[in-house]
Amino acid sequence: MQALGSKSKRLLDDARRQTQQAESEIRQKEAELQREQAKLASSQSDASMLETEVTRLRGRVQDLDSALKAAQSDALAELPGASLAGQAVLYRRKEGWVWSLKRWAKAVDPTHSRKQSQI
Repeated sequence: MQALGSKSKRLLDDARRQTQQAESEIRQKEAELQREQAKLASSQSDASMLETEVTRLRGRVQDLDSALKAAQSDALAELPGASLAGQAVLYRRKEGWVWSLKRWAKAVDPTHSRKQSQI
C-alpha cells in the first residue's frame, strides 16, 4: 500500500514540476510576445511617420513642378518672336528639363542650321 502511496506522490510531484516549468515557459513567451508587440508598434509608428513624410514631399514636388512650368511659360513669352515661341516643345529627360527650340530657331532665322554646321 505504501508503495502505491509513494508512487502516487512521485507522479504528483512530477506533475507539479512539469506544471511549474510550463507556467515558467508561458511567462517567458508572454514577455517575448510583449517585446515583439512593442517592436511592431514602434515599426508601425515609424512607417506611419515615413508615409506622412513621403506624402509631404510629393506635395512639395508637385508645387515645385508647377512653379517650374510657370517660370518656363514666362520665359517662353519673353523670347523674341513670342508668337513663334509657342511652337517650342518642352520635354523631360533623365538629366532634367530640356528645351527643343529647333523649330522656333528655324522660323526666326531660316539659315540657323547652316550657321551651326559652319561653326
